Amino acid sequence: MAGRQILRRLLSKPVTVTPRVEDGRLYFDFAGEETYASFDTVAGTMRPTTQQVTGRIARGRTAVSDVMCPRGVPQGLTRSPSTR
Repeated sequence: MAGRQILRRLLSKPVTVTPRVEDGRLYFDFAGEETYASFDTVAGTMRPTTQQVTGRIARGRTAVSDVMCPRGVPQGLTRSPSTR
């Protein structure tokens, strides 16, 4: 639970997650903005610092198998033979 509280304080805006399929593999690109306090050595005070956060996470498997997806199989992926 402490991790969620930290994320709520760091992330100043919602995180955007975009699924993408490349070479039959599912990726999730994410982007957001974080805000935290940094020490200003010239003024000797703390000041808010904001920066963009981006990244990509790959899904561990390439085929949709024993997962129920209410919207169907994502474009570019294949369903395994056991679930056809």
